[in-house]
Amino acid sequence: MSEDNTKLEAEIQRLKEEHRREISAISHEIRNPLTLIDSSLQLVELSCPQVRSHKFWGYIKEDLAHLRLLLDDISSFQSAGQLVRLAPCDLSALLKDLVYAFLPELNRRRIRLDAQGIQAGITADGDAVRLKQAWMNLIKNAAEALDDGGLIRLSLCREKESAVLTVADNGPGIPAQEADAIFLPYHTTKEHGTGLGLPIAREIAQAHGGSLTCRSSGEGTAFTFSLPLHSRLPGQPL
Repeated sequence: MSEDNTKLEAEIQRLKEEHRREISAISHEIRNPLTLIDSSLQLVELSCPQVRSHKFWGYIKEDLAHLRLLLDDISSFQSAGQLVRLAPCDLSALLKDLVYAFLPELNRRRIRLDAQGIQAGITADGDAVRLKQAWMNLIKNAAEALDDGGLIRLSLCREKESAVLTVADNGPGIPAQEADAIFLPYHTTKEHGTGLGLPIAREIAQAHGGSLTCRSSGEGTAFTFSLPLHSRLPGQPL
């Protein structure tokens, strides 16, 4: 790499870090008054329980919950590319734990989850917390694409030197005009979405040296998350 390219890469990295700090500071400044507003509303509700029956009270609570979710997702997006717990990880066990966590909600909505494609004993070097975050976003995204009674199919396997997770649903698919935008931050077609779930998942995949891709049609959507089976862990020689 030439000296000019090295300087350019360093400047790009500096600007990215500066951007992260600015967004984090703004999020922090918004979160403080939001917490006070939420506390005030709880006090109002305790002293005047009748407000719960007002038609706009529920809207206010929903808007506050959405704002908290947006701030949480912004924080997650800002840190998605930073792997701080890189270690050998049992991917099969991690994914099965997520299946059990999602089952109650999926059962309530009569969504079937087919996890028979999860191969046992697949391990890779990774940040288990970040991977769990990314995979939760993918499964949640699949569930949100379905009406009650749909199907989500999970598979996890080895392909050459990579571990490959596929999360597929039999929903209506992604419209062609939306296909190029689904990984753009803050782009969403959902009423209460933040547009950060898929960008966070892709950032985490890329931070692991892997990728996240999407294949969609009128008969469903499949996201494929791949990561190398063996990465260089901290302290290991190049």
